[in-house]
Amino acid sequence: MAQSQRLRQIQKQRLAPVQRLCGQLLEVPLSELDARIEEEQQVNPYLDQELEAEEKPVDFELTEREGQRSHKGEYVDNWFQDDGEQIYRVVKSEEGGERERSASTSLIDDLMQQLRLNNISEKKYEIGEMIIGNIDERGYLRRSPEAIADDWFLNKGEDLNIEEVEEVWKLVRTFEPAGVGAIDIKDCLMLQLERTEATDEVTLLAEKIITNHWDLLCKRQFDLIRKRLNIEPELFNQALKKIHKLNPAPGYVDSLPTDNMGIIPDFIVRQTADGEIEFSLNRPYRRHLKVNPEGERMLARLEQKPEKDDRTIQFLKDKIESAKTFIEAFNQREQTLKSIMGAIIDYQREYFLTGDKSKLRPMKYDTIRQMTGFGESTISRMANEKYVQTHFGTFKLKDVFSNSVNTSSGEEVSAEAIRSELAGIIENEDKAKPYTDEELAELLQKKNYAISRRTVAKYRDRLNIAPASRRRRR
Repeated sequence: MAQSQRLRQIQKQRLAPVQRLCGQLLEVPLSELDARIEEEQQVNPYLDQELEAEEKPVDFELTEREGQRSHKGEYVDNWFQDDGEQIYRVVKSEEGGERERSASTSLIDDLMQQLRLNNISEKKYEIGEMIIGNIDERGYLRRSPEAIADDWFLNKGEDLNIEEVEEVWKLVRTFEPAGVGAIDIKDCLMLQLERTEATDEVTLLAEKIITNHWDLLCKRQFDLIRKRLNIEPELFNQALKKIHKLNPAPGYVDSLPTDNMGIIPDFIVRQTADGEIEFSLNRPYRRHLKVNPEGERMLARLEQKPEKDDRTIQFLKDKIESAKTFIEAFNQREQTLKSIMGAIIDYQREYFLTGDKSKLRPMKYDTIRQMTGFGESTISRMANEKYVQTHFGTFKLKDVFSNSVNTSSGEEVSAEAIRSELAGIIENEDKAKPYTDEELAELLQKKNYAISRRTVAKYRDRLNIAPASRRRRR
């Protein structure tokens, strides 16, 4: 057989370094952005950043303990108090007096719903109500088991064993969000680590740091902790990162400023006075990335020398070019976030105006792709691990993406809207005779939702709601 050679031209799409890096940066939420930039600076000394405070007056609030002051603009990684104690904020009541804020309604309702889903006696249920009623907006228990037992005696004229309070308190501490029911920050962080049930080296080290070196951790004396533990810097830094990713305020503090939240929203959505919706990227400070001018001057001097050090010159060129690429990718990240978020808000305008989940329209990544021109993978990266703060709460951006379900009349509704309806039905059911999945499907069908028993079970699991047999309460 005769052999022949032929040239064939094949077109392949290759991402430029800037586009590839921008895709990686899109996945980074605001809470991890500082760490990602610092990581880049460690490998590239010619990438500089300047942080400029927002032009707002410094705002302090007096706290309850010993007149300490807490600055609202403190960075997230500085949430340790100097004395390691939890500080509760004091706010003015309408009558002009001072009172400690109680937990937001959404947190109380959420915890009470989880309490109802447990098959416990009426007495334990009432103890649980008292415990949850004493949890503040950050998710911390404000009264000791002894004080709650005293409250029980004052309200009912009956003695209550502290062991009974502690038993129910232990149950509440297993509820979501992880860390709720803690007595202080140290307890809160340990609850979250223990919830993972992880036994890897980093997690065990993080637990050891919190348990045995809490005072030094609060004072940020990291070098001293590492020396006492006699461990490698890399392992120690991994443990610190794990601790910093924990949520020091697991409650749903919708009424507090963003700086005080354990979850750091990437977007702030506001409703204007004329009823329109506007949004902005959440920026605790203005960030200016630039190439280190000393590196550019050094490169210029080396290139002017008669005897050139080619290796050093190439090293400087590579680092400077790498810094420029990172800066361009970072700027593209911000523009992409704005473009995609703007399209999401335009499409889900009624939901962002009202906060009513029944107003959520079915929306896939392809929906936003058609509006913006960005690929579905780009939109997925942008939505990954991002949070949105609105006037009706803070939630994951991915929560507004939902598949469509047809109603009996052929109209398309979002699956999230049906899940919201399902949660409402279960919330108001007779706890002594909860609805089965088949009964729930029938009730939803009466509301014009064409949904099967199997889909009800899937949605119920998605909502972390137990089946009827486990929801029944005597």
